Amino acid sequence: MFIFLDFDGVLHPVDARPERRWTSMYVLAEVLYRRPHVQVVVSSSHREFTSMEAMKSIFPADLRDRVVGATPMIAAGAGDLQLPGRHREVLAWLDGNGVSESAWIAIDDDSERYSDGCHQFYMVDPNFGLTWADVDGLCSRLDGT
Repeated sequence: MFIFLDFDGVLHPVDARPERRWTSMYVLAEVLYRRPHVQVVVSSSHREFTSMEAMKSIFPADLRDRVVGATPMIAAGAGDLQLPGRHREVLAWLDGNGVSESAWIAIDDDSERYSDGCHQFYMVDPNFGLTWADVDGLCSRLDGT
């Protein structure tokens, strides 16, 4: 099971000042502690300008090994154009890592990045990021219920 994770608008409010960045990491960490079989793949645009080491460093030390990669950047107009870009990147990562049949969920604050009706999409309010109210809902979704 994989979580494809956006950062801005998910791990902190989209317009957060530097001192408020990553304020929702503890919410995500709680979900990961409750679901030890889940791995994280970064789908955030941060992957375009931030090293994997730096992205892992925002996670608690005991969860960093569960961050297993980042989605590829697919050029506009490439791949299945029936799908929005981030959705294509998720499927490309799954396929490229030989796990295309694996269960996954995408946590993001922008529904336009995934196809309409994508049941793997978990919407977060960009004004707040993940909140403690999301923990049970995410755990249920990760359990397939």
